Amino acid sequence: MNDETRYYLRDLLVLGLNILLSVILAETFQFSDQNSISDDIGFLDRIVAYIFFFIPLFSLSLLISYFYRNKRNLETGRLKSSIRYRLTLSFIFVALLPLLPILFLSSNVTGKLYERFYGIDIEEALLSGETLILNEENLKKITR
Repeated sequence: MNDETRYYLRDLLVLGLNILLSVILAETFQFSDQNSISDDIGFLDRIVAYIFFFIPLFSLSLLISYFYRNKRNLETGRLKSSIRYRLTLSFIFVALLPLLPILFLSSNVTGKLYERFYGIDIEEALLSGETLILNEENLKKITR
């Protein structure tokens, strides 16, 4: 087995472990409490939660892998795989960076994920803000 094949197999193993870890973390932290989230969580909602955990884990593993391979290539003096790997990294980041705002802003599940992750109630905060604004407007109408 040559070095390139080993690199690709190692990359597939790291990707598989990242996917598995993100699924386990999402199931543990997001979907473990069945009282606050109903049992009819859709498949696509679960996928969004998995992606919510996968992107930081995958980015971290890419950075660790990049620094490790850069160190190894400097020690061995072989730059062939280093150039190929840098091109692969650039294409991955070009594909991932535009995806993040679209993913987080277009999904209606994102609010629920942030509520569960940070322990806040966004809907109640929005209703309280609306009530506060309406009260201020009513006070201005009364004082005129």
